[in-house]
Amino acid sequence: MKKSLIALAVLGAFAGAASAQSSVTLFGIADVNIQQIKGDGNGSVTRLHNSGYNSARWGIRGEEDLGGGLKAGFWLEGAFGPDDGSLGTASTNNQSAASTVLFGRRATVSLMGGFGEVRLGRDLTPDYNGIASADPFGSNGSAQSLAYTCQGLSQAALPGAACVTNVRASNSITYFLPSNLGGLYGSAMYAFGENASNAGSTKNDGKHIGARLGFAGAGLDASVFYGKTEYFTAGDWKRTGIAGSYTFGAFKPMAFWAKTEIGTQERKDWGLGLAATFGPHLVRAQYNNYDVDATNNDGKLFGIGYAYNMSRRTILYANYGRVDNDGTGTSFNVGRSPTTLGGASTGMEFGIRHSF
Repeated sequence: MKKSLIALAVLGAFAGAASAQSSVTLFGIADVNIQQIKGDGNGSVTRLHNSGYNSARWGIRGEEDLGGGLKAGFWLEGAFGPDDGSLGTASTNNQSAASTVLFGRRATVSLMGGFGEVRLGRDLTPDYNGIASADPFGSNGSAQSLAYTCQGLSQAALPGAACVTNVRASNSITYFLPSNLGGLYGSAMYAFGENASNAGSTKNDGKHIGARLGFAGAGLDASVFYGKTEYFTAGDWKRTGIAGSYTFGAFKPMAFWAKTEIGTQERKDWGLGLAATFGPHLVRAQYNNYDVDATNNDGKLFGIGYAYNMSRRTILYANYGRVDNDGTGTSFNVGRSPTTLGGASTGMEFGIRHSF
């Protein structure tokens, strides 16, 4: 009996030592709001919605210390709608229409060390991260930038009729520079379309390449970025741009310029934003301009928002966004498209975000 107890104690000690070198975390965000969206000539919708401050999500992540400065890690993160319990969607090959998936926000395995990080799986693209760094609303809610989207550009010839790599890419390999380079940071991504070699002219469809290079220090954060996904029929999807922000005291102004292309179509965007923090209070505002070449379908967005931090994990917020279409355009919208030529689209929400 004593030997059994001693053996159990020794095994427990070894198990404790092993677990001390590893970590697994369950995490998530529940974000629900009451939202109203309108489109000129197209009525309005009042609904319970989600993800007005942060994207609602849940996930599991972990790391293991391999010794010698090496670590292995995994990150599994899925979107869900806390207003109705639905799961998120994703394109699994960067070309077909999105389908319901469990971990569409991120599903990666990493090896990290003094060399940086090599990350494999589905993840945010470098060019998206570039634009997002200059959006005070973080691509959430009615006041978010529309520079992430392909609004104003015809997507009918694209596989799945959507810009499926404008935020994330599946089947990717990404390299991140180490964090000890004096403020210099960067990443480069290659994603497979996974088509057969005998698929003819479409064999490279869904192949994505992207890169971002930047500097962060003394309050400044600036980067340049590029992304490209190949599509034979529609023509390649491309995005190029520059973004930056500067933090001084309570204020963080930011700006970006970006060009999005689908085949011969081209849209140039620029935006100015501001985030100001006063104790538990956060005020955000931005203006974006979208210029579609060779058309009168341009757009202009104004967004403003307020958030109150009730605690480290719970936030109350309110956002308002309005986008105006120029000429005869109806493409730009913040959730509900106008049917009136040159009409406006507006949205507002009041919600609560809780992280865990």
